[in-house]
Amino acid sequence: MNKLLCCALVFLDISMKWTTQETFPPKYLHYDPETSRQLTCDKCPPGTYLKQHCTARRKTMCAPCPDMHYTDTWHTSDECLYCNLVCKELQYVKQECNRTQNLKCECEEGRYLEVEFCLKHRSCPPGAGVLQAESMQGPKPSTCI
Repeated sequence: MNKLLCCALVFLDISMKWTTQETFPPKYLHYDPETSRQLTCDKCPPGTYLKQHCTARRKTMCAPCPDMHYTDTWHTSDECLYCNLVCKELQYVKQECNRTQNLKCECEEGRYLEVEFCLKHRSCPPGAGVLQAESMQGPKPSTCI
């Protein structure tokens, strides 16, 4: 009985891994009006946009995002996203926008991001110590004891 259960679990594990395999490049389904068939097409990689869907005769055609635009995932969009141009108040540019990622901003030293605002880490009163050290980009301020 234990051998049967063990074999069943191994088979289940193998079949789950086989059915959830990801293909590379990632795919999507597209109806080809020329052949009236549904085709499996390659998605476009980060930094590009979908120029033309695949057909029975041709693979998916992707083109590079124009300047000041990006895509950061494999996708089927026919346009790139527009880059943020500036950081918010009390933030600095950590990394400029490029074809594969948006502008990345961080709070100035001594501040942390709460929702969309850079708030100042609080100081512990005299005689108190820090229970949890502040993180420059952490979600919460220092905790005092």
